[in-house]
Amino acid sequence: MAAANVISPLVLSVNQTLTPGQNLIPTDQLGATGNSKSAMLIDGIRIRVDELAAFVARVGSAIDLRAAFSVGISVGRIDVTRGLIPMPLYGSLKDSATDFGSIINASGPFYPVGFVGQDLHAVWRFKKPFYIAPQKHIAIKLYWNAGLTPNPGGVSPNTVNVTVSLFGRALPENYPVPATVYVPYMTSFVPPPTLNTATPALLKSVPNDLGNPYREELRVTRLTGFCNSFTAAAAGEDVGVGISLVTVRMAEYRGSIVIRDPTPFYGAFNLTTRAWDIDCVLPAGGYYSTLINLASLAATAGGYNSQPMIGLQGYRALTGQAYMGEVG
Repeated sequence: MAAANVISPLVLSVNQTLTPGQNLIPTDQLGATGNSKSAMLIDGIRIRVDELAAFVARVGSAIDLRAAFSVGISVGRIDVTRGLIPMPLYGSLKDSATDFGSIINASGPFYPVGFVGQDLHAVWRFKKPFYIAPQKHIAIKLYWNAGLTPNPGGVSPNTVNVTVSLFGRALPENYPVPATVYVPYMTSFVPPPTLNTATPALLKSVPNDLGNPYREELRVTRLTGFCNSFTAAAAGEDVGVGISLVTVRMAEYRGSIVIRDPTPFYGAFNLTTRAWDIDCVLPAGGYYSTLINLASLAATAGGYNSQPMIGLQGYRALTGQAYMGEVG
């Protein structure tokens, strides 16, 4: 086979050290295969946060900080994500219950999907490969929310390393722009943390949260969910709250029922994958209206906060010409 026709596997990564409260765009942008004539097909994105072992050792307990880290993605003028999306809404470490499921550390703490040892992981696998033209770059924006980072005994992590990797294929030189380019898109409904009190909290989304802002129809492929909980001394996913104390209802913008009855959060979202895989279409301007009911919980010393959140993933189809005009 001629070298010009070879399609090769490809991984591109950017690594950045973050400090609490830092919001930045890494200078080492993802893109460019090293060949100005070679385009890419991207199959997905992996996110990893490490260097938490020393912090966990200092505080003497497992701290799951996935919800404290957010990632935003764009290509030229195209937003792949609507702003910054919390890490757990990208997807769990694996998409199969048999891959990792739950991991028990030798010292006893329970680590949910996506939390292996003291490293945090997430992966978003695209339903359609995403074409990246030669010399185009994927811009990655990172944010560490210090407000969601516990500080037990006055100790908190000073820095972490965040790695964002694209995995896919490098196309042959001078590969023509596809007639149709499938552009992935993710948006989210992330209400502020709610301090648990004796009064139930009702959290309602607005159209932009879980909607389609584009002229083209949006093919919705997955909804993701995560119940974040934290105090001044601990943080992590509260599976118990998600199973029994948080319910969700959802309707389409026209009033059609999506989730008719108040359904436990992890009844709507698979407890292993933290996701609901679907295949639906939102037309231009369409959206899902969501109501989350956070049941009353006794207030706890130090302030026990709950933050259920929902993500929407999908893609839209652009003509190759329109796509090239938007990324230029």
